[in-house]
Amino acid sequence: MLFGQAVEQFREFLRTQGHSGPLMWIGPRDVAFWFGELLIRPRGGTEIHAEKLFNQAFQRGFGVSIEGIAKLDQRICCFVFAPDDAEDAATNFVVPPLTMKVRQELKTAREPGSVLWWLAGRLSSKRARSQALQFFGHDLDRRSGTANV
Repeated sequence: MLFGQAVEQFREFLRTQGHSGPLMWIGPRDVAFWFGELLIRPRGGTEIHAEKLFNQAFQRGFGVSIEGIAKLDQRICCFVFAPDDAEDAATNFVVPPLTMKVRQELKTAREPGSVLWWLAGRLSSKRARSQALQFFGHDLDRRSGTANV
């Protein structure tokens, strides 16, 4: 399966769940919490990263998950999750070849300006950084890295 095909299937899945709008690919580095408010700062290259991660996961054969987790303006913020192995796939409810998920309620995010983003990064506590990883699920806060997303 090609990434483009999977994305089209995901768009249709989102429509059936009542969500429409352009997709925006994000990763843990793009998310922060500032006094409980979800901040998402889009950056270039995230779709390329998502496609690369998708292709690697698809080749491994344990399945791959495309997930929608937030809304930024009209865009649906999505990411790709690639399980490490069959056990990781089972633990995270990822079934080969493709699993599609969307949060029941897509949390509304705000795009911060550069000063707020810098403050959120500099002044956030270890707990706030962990909260950003937890927002993605898949125990990212307990993994050695975020290579799966």
